[in-house]
Formats: sequence, C-alpha cells, structure tokens
Amino acid sequence: MLPTSISPGAQRPWYERPPDAPLVRGDRVDDRPVIGMACTPDEPRHRLLVKGEECLSAPPHRAVPDGDEADGPVIERTGPAPADRIAADDMRSAEELAPGLSEAVDLALSVMGVEGRFIRALLDDVDSARHHAWLVGGTVRDLVGDGAGATPNDLDFAGTMAPHAMRDAMDRGLRAEGLGDYYLMENEISMVCSVAPVLGEPRIVEYKPLEVKGFAFPVHGGDLVDDVTCRDLTINSLYYDHRRKIVLDPSGWGLPDLLAAPRRLRTPYDGDDPLRRVAVVIRFLKFAFRMPDADRTPFAAWARALPPDLADRVPEEKWRALTGFWRHCLPGDLSARAVELATADLGPGAGRVALVLHERSR
Repeated sequence: MLPTSISPGAQRPWYERPPDAPLVRGDRVDDRPVIGMACTPDEPRHRLLVKGEECLSAPPHRAVPDGDEADGPVIERTGPAPADRIAADDMRSAEELAPGLSEAVDLALSVMGVEGRFIRALLDDVDSARHHAWLVGGTVRDLVGDGAGATPNDLDFAGTMAPHAMRDAMDRGLRAEGLGDYYLMENEISMVCSVAPVLGEPRIVEYKPLEVKGFAFPVHGGDLVDDVTCRDLTINSLYYDHRRKIVLDPSGWGLPDLLAAPRRLRTPYDGDDPLRRVAVVIRFLKFAFRMPDADRTPFAAWARALPPDLADRVPEEKWRALTGFWRHCLPGDLSARAVELATADLGPGAGRVALVLHERSR
C-alpha cells in the first residue's frame, strides 16, 4: 500500500504563483494566450510564443516581458502553478514513501564538498527568484525504489527557470565558490544546462526547464504534467522537491510502476515526434536489459502502435546522433540482442528502427 498522500489543502501554498510570478503557458499577454517560451543565442535571448504560433519553424522575435515596465504589455497570470494538475494521491511525503531519501540527498551533496555547496547555493538562487526545481530521473528512481542505501549518481533537475537564466545563475554560483574554471554548458537543442569539472568528465549537475512538446524547436514554460509527457519511462519520471521533502508523480504511473513486483516499464510520452519516439524506444531497450524481470507489457502496447514507417520519418541528418545514443545505451552484444527483442515484442515500427540503428552502429 502506498503511503498517505499530501492533503490538497497543504499542497496549494507550496506552489501557488505570486502576483508577479514568471510567465507560464496559459497566461495572457495583451489578451493573447501564452503557449510557451523559447531561448536563442541572439537577442532577445528569451522569446515569447502566443496562440496561433504553434506551427512556426523558429521562435518569433518577441521578448518575454518581465512585467516591470510601466508602459509594457498587460499581463494576466491565468496559467496553472506547476503542480496544480497533479492529483493529491500523486504527491507523497518523502519520509513516508522512502524513509531516508532526504538524508541521502543531503549526504550526497555534503560529500561533494565545494561542488555540493555550489548546488545548494544554486537551489537557493532558484528559490529567491520565485522559481522551483525538482530532482528527477535515476537518483529519485533508485532512492524511492531501492531505499536510502542507493547511491545518488545523477543530480538532474527540472524546473521553471528559463535556460539562459539558469546559465547565468550557474555562472554566478561557480564564481562565488571559486569554481570559475569549471565547464558550464548550455545546449540550445535540448535546453539542458550543465556543469562539469573538466570537459568530457561526468557532470556534477544538469538542469532542464519544464518542457512543452509539439513544436519544431525546444519550448518550455509548461507545468509538471506537460513535462512528464516528454519523458521516456514512468519509473524515471518522479520529481523530488528537496525543500518540501515531497515526491511528485505527474503521470500517475511512476510510483505504481516502480513499486510493483515485478516493476513495469511504461512510457508517459504521448507525442508524435519521430526522433523522440525513437529515443524512447532506445531508452526502453536499455532498461529492458537492466531490469530483465520487469513487466514490459505496457510499453509493448505503446510500441506496437507506432507507425510501421517510423524509421523513414527520421531525417537523415538526425541518424548520427541517434546512432551515438544507441551505442551509449546498448553497447557491445546488447545491440544485436536489442534488435531481437524489438522485433519480437515491439512491433514493426520499433523493430525496423532497432535494425537500422544496429546496422549503422557497426
């Protein structure tokens, strides 16, 4: 039985938006609904998208207003707070759900020394800017699923702060801690900001804003429910709020799938982007071998519904990156075994994708 959920009355104050909150999808600017935001290397770096611009091939040349200009646009904050659409049953006390989780994260940060202090200060910076950040991915999966004895390896965060603002915050934090020689990277394609001690070495922290799918370029500004539908597997889609000591499950399937015996592999991704679909298939195959006893039925149902010509829908220039991702997730003899598994269980679309990637990776 899952631990008692957080009461709806207790949830609301944690994530409610103040009158001057940063813009999100669902707000209105000069009476036009906001559908998301994008970042570019050129000024204005932070671009606003409004209703009617869903099919643009590039972000419009419209800056996101900061709301401080007296003669600026009229802003109505009608959009949801990040957790508004999450059911009360899908917000859990970390202490009840996974005793020792909070202490394990604290310990992981402490043993990192100055790097851990940098991450703590970064989260303080996010909070002071009226934004939110959640630990997400493998660390949350392992601590919830395997207990506090699991070792946090990947400190990956999702949040409401825009990539360029996070990059600036990271830069300030690195300099404040005397880590100015660390590598700070911002990937405009993935919207990921990260820090590593040496280029090519493991990153000490990664951050990605809450994503909104369905655009020809990366867009953020959604809530946790928007973001979870862009992720690979439900068991990797639990969000941990270290300040409030709660675990959020926006898909509603993450905790049941992770705590089931055997665990279930399922994807929350419900978009139709060919590259994302292929990436989800690759991630599933990686975890199918990592968790050989897992119930693959839910994922197989999704995969069998993929178009048979999925491989043909991937632009030629994208195969190189996908092949590199395949090699990373399925090295050595796992590649051929993955083709066999995909062909037997996942339908013609995923089966052919796996075969193409296997042949290209040789």
